[in-house]
Amino acid sequence: MRTELVLSDELFPVQSFFNALDDTRLERALIAFASGHGFNPEDRTCDFPADLAEDEGGPAERFNYIEFWTYVGNEETRISFDQFLKILDEVVAAQIKADQQNAAKWEKSLSAVHDAVRSIAKRTVLF
Repeated sequence: MRTELVLSDELFPVQSFFNALDDTRLERALIAFASGHGFNPEDRTCDFPADLAEDEGGPAERFNYIEFWTYVGNEETRISFDQFLKILDEVVAAQIKADQQNAAKWEKSLSAVHDAVRSIAKRTVLF
């Protein structure tokens, strides 16, 4: 089991999201992130621009953030792509420490997410 993520209070939805993911769900989340989409386990959401465009309308390129939401307390926060990648690096580092025999798999998945998020960031436009 990996060490829990601890973030500042304003990032509680992000912290709650990642701490709720067991190994299997973290792997599924990384696959979704690498394909340019968020992941929504029970009563928490992580929405990428493509998800936000579907929910709120308009082109995905107008959303220059990733949104986290938790049903508990109805809290929402938006973070930059860079901030998302830094937090994800921390989560995956903790996962690798807890699951060293699968380090290569986690590193490969993380690299794929970095590539996808950088590509999304290049396509977003400030409106």
